[in-house]
Amino acid sequence: MRWMWRSIVAMALTAVVTGASAARADCTLVLGWEPYAVYTFVKRGSILTGADIELIRAAAEEVGCTLQYREYGWHRILEQLKEGRVDVATSATRSHERERYATFSVPYRRAEMAIYVRRGESGRFNIPSLHALAGTDFRLGTIGGYEYGAPFSGLVLDPAFGDRVRPAATYKAALRRLVDGRIDGFLTEDIGVMVAEARALGIEAEVERYPLALPGQEIRFMFSRASVDPAIVAAFDDSLTRMKADGRIRAIIDKFLK
Repeated sequence: MRWMWRSIVAMALTAVVTGASAARADCTLVLGWEPYAVYTFVKRGSILTGADIELIRAAAEEVGCTLQYREYGWHRILEQLKEGRVDVATSATRSHERERYATFSVPYRRAEMAIYVRRGESGRFNIPSLHALAGTDFRLGTIGGYEYGAPFSGLVLDPAFGDRVRPAATYKAALRRLVDGRIDGFLTEDIGVMVAEARALGIEAEVERYPLALPGQEIRFMFSRASVDPAIVAAFDDSLTRMKADGRIRAIIDKFLK
């Protein structure tokens, strides 16, 4: 009986491995991306690169998947993920809403959140917490469709707070509103992107970080539930775990943050 049990186990394991290998042999993933400073951008007019791009390419190679690239705005990426027309996006944060249509990798970095105001104006405002903005005349810029964490998502349901929020389509649009005086502060979910975008616009010297500590969020790959097999997500998790342990993730990110 023991030899029969060992044979059954061996056959089951072989089936699992063979199934995973077959899935990976025909694995092509459509990556939806938008310009996102040091993480996803085009250089010399046509070369898609950035820390996220190098990272997901390295992970995909280990997993045995090929990547195709489609540029959309963030709202469109989310819609395409829901429909399975886009398979994966990078620099995503997990939320209950997104988990209805997406699965998430293990985190590969942690973003730092902050409010930026016009340089020299931090002393104008008394903001001990985000909640304190409710009922004030402070106009808070954000990026529409971006995830700022559960506390913020709860706050915007309160009209006294939500009326203060001014969503923009992109970082560049939000920063222009800030320096033009159309908003009083810009809530950035990732200061690395904020600094790079302000530098690219030539306005880095015109803004400053407001001294309010805000919790950062874990950043992950986001996969469409409609089109990506959970075994593929698990394989990416294994790859990211190895790359984090051997220092490759840190090396890739540091190369672009210099």
